Amino acid sequence: MDGLSQFLVDLPLWAQAPLVVLLAVLVCVGVASLLLRVIDIINAWLRRGYHNPHGQS
Repeated sequence: MDGLSQFLVDLPLWAQAPLVVLLAVLVCVGVASLLLRVIDIINAWLRRGYHNPHGQS
């Protein structure tokens, strides 16, 4: 791990910047996907309760 860190620190700025942007995009995509999944689950749970409040068909 230390070797990888040292390699990244030694890279010139023009090479570090795209790596940082790529990492930030990947993290944001992951967080956005998780957030959308949570919102979909909550939406399904609320819709089920709204359309069928007393458990009747």
